[in-house]
Amino acid sequence: EVRFERIRLQSLALAAACRAAELVLAKGEPERALELATWALSRDPISERAARTAIAAHRTIGSVAAAQSVAKELFGGLADAGLEPESDTLAWAARVGVRP
Repeated sequence: EVRFERIRLQSLALAAACRAAELVLAKGEPERALELATWALSRDPISERAARTAIAAHRTIGSVAAAQSVAKELFGGLADAGLEPESDTLAWAARVGVRP
């Protein structure tokens, strides 16, 4: 039961970091958004929500190559897990010239 509680709390922390990243990006703080999204991706490398925010933040900063790298890493991880990317993820990746 402790293990399940740990997983639940980790999931909540990841969701909170992703939401915070989205909010600070919308507020015009892409560097801070990138820090939060990167933290979330370090905990869950196939978090599409975190990756989308990281891609958007990199794009806002002007780091297209870094945004492309995030998208490629995500697509690789999803493929390894046998998962297909969500349509929103495909759209954000396409904005920086990456397709699965």
